[in-house]
Amino acid sequence: MCHPPVQFRHFIEMAVRPAVTIQIVPNRVGAHPALTGAAFVILDFPSPDPSLVYLATATDSLWLEKPEEYQRYTLIYSQEQASSALSPDDSVHYLAAMVDQLKR
Repeated sequence: MCHPPVQFRHFIEMAVRPAVTIQIVPNRVGAHPALTGAAFVILDFPSPDPSLVYLATATDSLWLEKPEEYQRYTLIYSQEQASSALSPDDSVHYLAAMVDQLKR
């Protein structure tokens, strides 16, 4: 198991890559639409491969492939990104502050 500061530093390093965007939804936001279910990852692939959603639960994992399922999770993600998440720059600063805090 990785130590959180090591993971956070890795996220900070990855954030400079052009294909990587990190946005944090801080705890202070409270309840938000993305908390209504399991953690999810949206996977987009070049055409003709379909985009899909991966859900991880405590006991199982699911792959959602139907366009309406993908659209639902894309909407949830877009709402979070626009209304609750920190900007990419602020998210990196947030992670750096967490690393400093956890070092103490």
